[in-house]
Amino acid sequence: MHRCDTLASNMSNPPTENFEALVSKPDEALDIARIALALATDAYPTLDPGIYLAWLDATAEAIADAAELSMPLPERLAMLDRQLFEVEGFSGNEDDYFDPRNSYLNDVIDRRTGIPITVSVVYLEVGWRLGLPLVPVSFPAHFLVASTVGTRVFIDPFNRGARIPAAELVARLAPMAGGTGQARQILPRVTTPASRREVAMRMLRNLRQIYARRKDNNRLLVVANRMVALDPKDPVAVRERGHVLAEMECYQAAYHDYQHYLRLAPLAADGADIRARIERLRPIATRLN
Repeated sequence: MHRCDTLASNMSNPPTENFEALVSKPDEALDIARIALALATDAYPTLDPGIYLAWLDATAEAIADAAELSMPLPERLAMLDRQLFEVEGFSGNEDDYFDPRNSYLNDVIDRRTGIPITVSVVYLEVGWRLGLPLVPVSFPAHFLVASTVGTRVFIDPFNRGARIPAAELVARLAPMAGGTGQARQILPRVTTPASRREVAMRMLRNLRQIYARRKDNNRLLVVANRMVALDPKDPVAVRERGHVLAEMECYQAAYHDYQHYLRLAPLAADGADIRARIERLRPIATRLN
Protein backbone atom coordinates (compact mmCIF):
# COMPACT_ATOMS: atom_id res chain seq x y z
CA MET A 1 0.00 0.00 0.00
CA HIS A 2 1.25 3.49 -0.83
CA ARG A 3 2.38 5.47 2.20
CA CYS A 4 -0.35 8.08 1.75
CA ASP A 5 -3.01 5.38 1.45
CA THR A 6 -1.77 3.98 4.73
CA LEU A 7 -1.90 7.41 6.34
CA ALA A 8 -5.41 8.03 5.06
CA SER A 9 -6.52 4.64 6.39
CA ASN A 10 -5.01 5.41 9.76
CA MET A 11 -6.77 8.78 9.84
CA SER A 12 -10.12 7.11 9.21
CA ASN A 13 -9.44 4.25 11.61
CA PRO A 14 -6.66 5.55 13.86
CA PRO A 15 -5.04 3.04 16.23
CA THR A 16 -5.72 5.41 19.14
CA GLU A 17 -8.73 3.85 20.81
CA ASN A 18 -7.19 4.34 24.23
CA PHE A 19 -6.47 8.02 23.58
CA GLU A 20 -9.85 8.62 22.00
CA ALA A 21 -11.57 6.95 24.95
CA LEU A 22 -9.61 9.13 27.35
CA VAL A 23 -10.55 12.37 25.59
CA SER A 24 -14.19 11.51 24.85
CA LYS A 25 -15.31 12.18 28.44
CA PRO A 26 -16.74 15.46 29.78
CA ASP A 27 -14.02 17.97 30.60
CA GLU A 28 -14.28 17.57 34.37
CA ALA A 29 -13.76 13.82 33.99
CA LEU A 30 -10.64 14.08 31.84
CA ASP A 31 -7.52 12.61 33.45
CA ILE A 32 -4.64 14.85 32.40
CA ALA A 33 -1.93 12.46 33.61
CA ARG A 34 -3.37 9.54 31.65
CA ILE A 35 -3.80 11.71 28.55
CA ALA A 36 -0.22 12.97 28.83
CA LEU A 37 1.08 9.42 29.18
CA ALA A 38 -1.02 8.31 26.20
CA LEU A 39 0.70 11.04 24.18
CA ALA A 40 4.04 9.70 25.37
CA THR A 41 3.27 6.28 23.90
CA ASP A 42 3.63 7.88 20.46
CA ALA A 43 7.34 8.27 21.21
CA TYR A 44 7.61 5.24 23.50
CA PRO A 45 5.30 2.49 22.19
CA THR A 46 6.21 0.05 24.99
CA LEU A 47 5.64 2.60 27.74
CA ASP A 48 3.76 1.34 30.81
CA PRO A 49 1.70 4.33 32.06
CA GLY A 50 0.95 2.48 35.29
CA ILE A 51 4.53 2.98 36.49
CA TYR A 52 4.18 6.75 36.35
CA LEU A 53 0.64 6.86 37.73
CA ALA A 54 1.91 4.79 40.66
CA TRP A 55 4.75 7.29 41.16
CA LEU A 56 2.26 10.16 41.34
CA ASP A 57 0.23 8.20 43.89
CA ALA A 58 3.28 7.35 45.99
CA THR A 59 4.58 10.92 45.95
CA ALA A 60 1.23 12.23 47.16
CA GLU A 61 1.13 9.56 49.87
CA ALA A 62 4.59 10.59 51.08
CA ILE A 63 3.32 14.14 51.60
CA ALA A 64 0.00 13.01 53.10
CA ASP A 65 1.81 10.92 55.69
CA ALA A 66 3.46 14.08 57.05
CA ALA A 67 0.53 16.46 56.58
CA GLU A 68 -2.64 17.12 58.49
CA LEU A 69 -5.90 18.11 56.83
CA SER A 70 -6.29 20.86 59.41
CA MET A 71 -3.12 22.57 58.19
CA PRO A 72 -3.65 25.96 56.54
CA LEU A 73 -3.43 25.86 52.77
CA PRO A 74 -0.10 27.78 52.58
CA GLU A 75 1.54 25.14 54.79
CA ARG A 76 0.17 22.29 52.71
CA LEU A 77 1.38 23.96 49.52
CA ALA A 78 4.79 24.44 51.14
CA MET A 79 4.92 20.70 51.83
CA LEU A 80 4.10 19.98 48.20
CA ASP A 81 6.86 22.38 47.15
CA ARG A 82 9.36 20.76 49.50
CA GLN A 83 8.62 17.25 48.28
CA LEU A 84 8.74 18.04 44.56
CA PHE A 85 11.52 20.61 44.42
CA GLU A 86 13.79 19.74 47.34
CA VAL A 87 13.29 16.01 47.89
CA GLU A 88 12.54 14.96 44.29
CA GLY A 89 14.59 17.71 42.64
CA PHE A 90 12.18 18.92 39.95
CA SER A 91 13.09 22.07 38.05
CA GLY A 92 12.52 23.61 34.64
CA ASN A 93 14.85 22.71 31.80
CA GLU A 94 16.29 26.07 30.79
CA ASP A 95 19.36 24.56 29.11
CA ASP A 96 17.55 22.61 26.39
CA TYR A 97 14.01 23.95 26.34
CA PHE A 98 13.05 22.41 22.97
CA ASP A 99 14.16 18.87 23.77
CA PRO A 100 11.06 16.74 23.00
CA ARG A 101 11.63 14.83 26.24
CA ASN A 102 10.53 17.95 28.12
CA SER A 103 7.03 17.41 26.71
CA TYR A 104 6.58 13.73 27.57
CA LEU A 105 5.39 13.13 31.12
CA ASN A 106 7.34 9.88 31.58
CA ASP A 107 10.58 11.67 30.67
CA VAL A 108 9.71 14.62 32.91
CA ILE A 109 9.24 12.28 35.87
CA ASP A 110 12.33 10.21 35.05
CA ARG A 111 14.59 13.20 34.43
CA ARG A 112 12.97 15.55 36.98
CA THR A 113 12.82 18.36 34.44
CA GLY A 114 10.55 19.71 31.73
CA ILE A 115 8.85 22.77 30.31
CA PRO A 116 6.36 24.90 32.28
CA ILE A 117 3.26 22.91 31.32
CA THR A 118 4.67 19.44 32.02
CA VAL A 119 6.25 20.37 35.35
CA SER A 120 2.92 22.04 36.18
CA VAL A 121 1.07 18.81 35.32
CA VAL A 122 3.24 16.96 37.86
CA TYR A 123 2.49 19.67 40.44
CA LEU A 124 -1.25 19.57 39.72
CA GLU A 125 -1.54 15.80 39.69
CA VAL A 126 0.25 15.36 43.00
CA GLY A 127 -1.64 18.30 44.49
CA TRP A 128 -5.01 16.99 43.34
CA ARG A 129 -4.25 13.63 44.92
CA LEU A 130 -3.80 15.55 48.17
CA GLY A 131 -7.11 17.36 47.73
CA LEU A 132 -5.44 20.73 47.21
CA PRO A 133 -7.56 23.41 45.48
CA LEU A 134 -5.32 23.92 42.45
CA VAL A 135 -6.20 24.85 38.87
CA PRO A 136 -4.18 25.06 35.65
CA VAL A 137 -3.62 28.54 34.22
CA SER A 138 -2.78 28.74 30.53
CA PHE A 139 -0.86 31.99 30.87
CA PRO A 140 0.65 33.21 27.59
CA ALA A 141 4.16 31.85 26.94
CA HIS A 142 4.53 30.33 30.40
CA PHE A 143 2.06 27.88 31.96
CA LEU A 144 1.20 28.41 35.65
CA VAL A 145 -0.82 26.91 38.49
CA ALA A 146 -3.12 28.81 40.85
CA SER A 147 -4.75 28.05 44.17
CA THR A 148 -8.45 28.85 44.34
CA VAL A 149 -9.20 29.24 48.05
CA GLY A 150 -8.88 32.64 49.65
CA THR A 151 -6.60 35.09 47.87
CA ARG A 152 -5.50 33.53 44.61
CA VAL A 153 -1.86 32.54 44.57
CA PHE A 154 -0.09 32.03 41.25
CA ILE A 155 2.57 29.33 41.34
CA ASP A 156 5.37 28.71 38.83
CA PRO A 157 6.41 25.04 39.08
CA PHE A 158 8.98 25.55 36.29
CA ASN A 159 10.81 27.87 38.68
CA ARG A 160 10.61 25.52 41.66
CA GLY A 161 7.22 26.76 42.87
CA ALA A 162 7.96 30.48 42.89
CA ARG A 163 4.93 32.60 43.80
CA ILE A 164 4.16 35.19 41.12
CA PRO A 165 2.47 38.42 42.24
CA ALA A 166 -0.11 40.05 40.00
CA ALA A 167 2.22 42.98 39.28
CA GLU A 168 4.79 40.60 37.80
CA LEU A 169 2.12 38.92 35.67
CA VAL A 170 1.17 42.33 34.30
CA ALA A 171 4.83 43.05 33.55
CA ARG A 172 5.15 39.74 31.68
CA LEU A 173 2.02 40.47 29.67
CA ALA A 174 2.84 44.07 28.80
CA PRO A 175 5.20 43.39 25.84
CA MET A 176 2.65 40.99 24.31
CA ALA A 177 -0.41 43.15 25.07
CA GLY A 178 0.97 46.45 23.83
CA GLY A 179 1.56 48.13 27.16
CA THR A 180 0.87 47.95 30.87
CA GLY A 181 -2.66 49.34 30.65
CA GLN A 182 -3.73 46.74 28.12
CA ALA A 183 -2.02 44.03 30.16
CA ARG A 184 -4.05 44.95 33.23
CA GLN A 185 -7.24 44.77 31.19
CA ILE A 186 -6.61 41.28 29.83
CA LEU A 187 -5.04 39.83 33.00
CA PRO A 188 -8.34 38.45 34.36
CA ARG A 189 -9.03 36.68 31.07
CA VAL A 190 -5.59 35.05 30.70
CA THR A 191 -5.51 33.91 34.33
CA THR A 192 -8.89 32.17 34.38
CA PRO A 193 -8.62 28.42 35.07
CA ALA A 194 -7.93 26.43 31.92
CA SER A 195 -10.11 23.48 31.08
CA ARG A 196 -8.48 20.07 31.11
CA ARG A 197 -9.00 19.81 27.37
CA GLU A 198 -7.18 23.12 26.93
CA VAL A 199 -4.26 21.75 28.94
CA ALA A 200 -4.00 18.69 26.71
CA MET A 201 -4.27 20.84 23.57
CA ARG A 202 -1.52 23.16 24.77
CA MET A 203 0.73 20.17 25.39
CA LEU A 204 0.10 19.09 21.81
CA ARG A 205 0.78 22.58 20.47
CA ASN A 206 4.14 22.52 22.22
CA LEU A 207 4.97 19.20 20.58
CA ARG A 208 3.85 20.57 17.22
CA GLN A 209 6.19 23.53 17.64
CA ILE A 210 9.10 21.27 18.58
CA TYR A 211 8.68 18.91 15.64
CA ALA A 212 8.04 21.78 13.23
CA ARG A 213 11.40 23.26 14.26
CA ARG A 214 12.98 19.89 13.52
CA LYS A 215 11.06 19.51 10.24
CA ASP A 216 9.98 16.06 11.41
CA ASN A 217 6.79 15.59 9.42
CA ASN A 218 6.19 12.04 10.58
CA ARG A 219 6.04 13.19 14.21
CA LEU A 220 4.08 16.27 13.20
CA LEU A 221 1.41 14.12 11.63
CA VAL A 222 1.12 11.98 14.76
CA VAL A 223 0.65 15.14 16.83
CA ALA A 224 -1.84 16.54 14.33
CA ASN A 225 -3.91 13.36 14.49
CA ARG A 226 -3.97 13.62 18.29
CA MET A 227 -5.13 17.24 18.08
CA VAL A 228 -8.00 16.33 15.79
CA ALA A 229 -8.93 13.40 18.03
CA LEU A 230 -8.88 15.70 21.08
CA ASP A 231 -11.19 18.22 19.44
CA PRO A 232 -12.63 17.14 16.07
CA LYS A 233 -14.45 20.48 15.77
CA ASP A 234 -11.28 22.56 16.13
CA PRO A 235 -10.77 24.03 12.64
CA VAL A 236 -7.16 24.99 13.34
CA ALA A 237 -6.25 21.40 14.22
CA VAL A 238 -7.85 20.16 10.98
CA ARG A 239 -6.12 22.85 8.89
CA GLU A 240 -2.72 22.19 10.46
CA ARG A 241 -3.05 18.49 9.72
CA GLY A 242 -3.88 19.40 6.14
CA HIS A 243 -0.67 21.43 5.92
CA VAL A 244 1.39 18.51 7.20
CA LEU A 245 -0.24 16.09 4.78
CA ALA A 246 0.37 18.45 1.86
CA GLU A 247 4.01 18.79 2.88
CA MET A 248 4.24 14.99 2.91
CA GLU A 249 2.72 14.93 -0.61
CA CYS A 250 -0.37 13.13 0.66
CA TYR A 251 -2.49 15.41 -1.46
CA GLN A 252 -5.83 13.65 -1.34
CA ALA A 253 -5.89 13.56 2.45
CA ALA A 254 -4.77 17.20 2.58
CA TYR A 255 -7.52 18.14 0.11
CA HIS A 256 -10.18 16.59 2.35
CA ASP A 257 -8.80 18.26 5.47
CA TYR A 258 -8.81 21.66 3.77
CA GLN A 259 -12.41 21.15 2.67
CA HIS A 260 -13.38 20.14 6.19
CA TYR A 261 -11.59 23.18 7.60
CA LEU A 262 -13.76 25.49 5.50
CA ARG A 263 -16.89 23.63 6.62
CA LEU A 264 -15.87 24.21 10.23
CA ALA A 265 -14.76 27.81 9.68
CA PRO A 266 -16.53 29.19 6.58
CA LEU A 267 -15.60 32.77 7.49
CA ALA A 268 -11.95 32.03 8.30
CA ALA A 269 -9.56 34.91 7.65
CA ASP A 270 -7.35 32.62 5.59
CA GLY A 271 -10.29 31.18 3.65
CA ALA A 272 -9.08 32.56 0.32
CA ASP A 273 -5.70 30.93 0.75
CA ILE A 274 -7.23 27.57 1.70
CA ARG A 275 -9.63 27.71 -1.26
CA ALA A 276 -6.68 28.35 -3.54
CA ARG A 277 -4.90 25.34 -2.07
CA ILE A 278 -8.02 23.23 -2.64
CA GLU A 279 -8.17 24.27 -6.28
CA ARG A 280 -4.51 23.39 -6.78
CA LEU A 281 -5.04 19.99 -5.19
CA ARG A 282 -8.39 19.23 -6.83
CA PRO A 283 -6.99 17.68 -10.06
CA ILE A 284 -4.70 15.39 -8.07
CA ALA A 285 -7.28 14.50 -5.41
CA THR A 286 -10.04 13.71 -7.91
CA ARG A 287 -7.65 11.71 -10.08
CA LEU A 288 -6.75 9.58 -7.07
CA ASN A 289 -10.39 8.80 -6.22
